[in-house]
Amino acid sequence: MPRRLIRVAGSCLAPKIQPGDLVYVDDERPGVAGDLVVATIGGDLTLVGQLGEWEGRRWLLAPTAEPIRLGVSSVVVGVVDALVRGV
Repeated sequence: MPRRLIRVAGSCLAPKIQPGDLVYVDDERPGVAGDLVVATIGGDLTLVGQLGEWEGRRWLLAPTAEPIRLGVSSVVVGVVDALVRGV
């Protein structure tokens, strides 16, 4: 199973996921509603958020940010499998 390790820089999912935490991401799982996912926005910015679905559309949700509609320029990279804190 391809996985990548990503260091979190922002605080959009604090206190659950904090800046400096590491997340393992499963690149092969597209994610379902409720999963924590990593997504790219415009090909550059990588975000961690909860995946939501409404009326056939997928959204990236975070308690401290506006919902981001996923589509052509914003896509799910993979599902967060594990969290490592304090390294």
